[in-house]
Amino acid sequence: GARLAFVTVRNGNMDIHIRHLGSGQELDFTNHFADDLAPTWSPDGQRIALVSYRSGNTELYLNDAGCSPGQCDATARRLTQAIGLDVLPRE
Repeated sequence: GARLAFVTVRNGNMDIHIRHLGSGQELDFTNHFADDLAPTWSPDGQRIALVSYRSGNTELYLNDAGCSPGQCDATARRLTQAIGLDVLPRE
């Protein structure tokens, strides 16, 4: 079914959540102490690119959109390693 990725502040920082529109079920996709934002779906809907401050700097990450709850953070793959701002992911 259709899914929506969005940024919310519920635990004191920005996290990405995914809501399944048919069931209303929601997954805290990033659940990380650092701010995560700008979720961008891959064209096939299988992955999400995102911006995160995990390294103390904005970097781009890629993750499987179907990861298991509680495991999504562990499987995120860092795509950039630059001193500047890495923002606006596009897959």
